[in-house]
Amino acid sequence: GWVTAAALVNVNAWAGSASLGAARCFAAAVLSLLAAAALADSYARLGLLSAAAAVGWALFAVSRGAAVGPDAAALGPLALDGLATASAAVAAAVAVSIAVRGAQHLRTTPTLADMVEE
Repeated sequence: GWVTAAALVNVNAWAGSASLGAARCFAAAVLSLLAAAALADSYARLGLLSAAAAVGWALFAVSRGAAVGPDAAALGPLALDGLATASAAVAAAVAVSIAVRGAQHLRTTPTLADMVEE
């Protein structure tokens, strides 16, 4: 989870400073949001709730971070604010996924009493 979180933060920082062009930078940010959502949900589905939480934390950190590089400046404040809002929204969706998947995982995990009966 923490490696995934660090990778997401670093990919966004690299894209902002690599002079890829504003459109490619924006696309990288959107794709990283989609990848983060998918990975966090997969981690939660597998019962790896801490890993999913780490991804959610990274998404929230990205939403609060400052944009860097010439491409970020070229995107302008409206696009950057939109990406920050989207990142915060995906972080919130990850929190919901953790709650839902965690509850599902708890219901399907056998208890000690269940294991003794077998």
